[in-house]
Amino acid sequence: MAETLAEADPEHADAYRDNARRGQAELEQLIGQVQQRLEDAGDPRFIVFHDAYQYFERRFGVPAAGAISLGDASDPSPARIREIQQKVTELGIDCVFSEPQFNPDLVRSVFGDMPVDTSTVIDPLGVGHEPGPDLYAGVIRDLAEGVAGCAAH
Repeated sequence: MAETLAEADPEHADAYRDNARRGQAELEQLIGQVQQRLEDAGDPRFIVFHDAYQYFERRFGVPAAGAISLGDASDPSPARIREIQQKVTELGIDCVFSEPQFNPDLVRSVFGDMPVDTSTVIDPLGVGHEPGPDLYAGVIRDLAEGVAGCAAH
């Protein structure tokens, strides 16, 4: 991207390339911090509200055991709820995460009587962050903290 911008705007080519190098270094640092945090946390067993975290899970080796809502994040059917409740019991799930854009009472009401933590809200959209250059890193760090905190339960 930096090279494309540099070709289109040669006057600012050095700035584009410098920004790209700085951005790459910041991403590498973020990845290292997140990897270390998750390695220190152990092996969290968790279920997410909807299946929005596949890239994060694969990149950092922390796969969710399942998702309450598949695809469009619509409310799960009674059969889906039973399936996830069974998974919580069979796999010894530590946490079921909710998200700020969905009703957290659904997670609490469905799993409230089960031995699983439902208090953690993870935010894939960054609604709790100010827009700006630190938004992405903040979202990734918060996801890592949510998953790592789950392992502590």
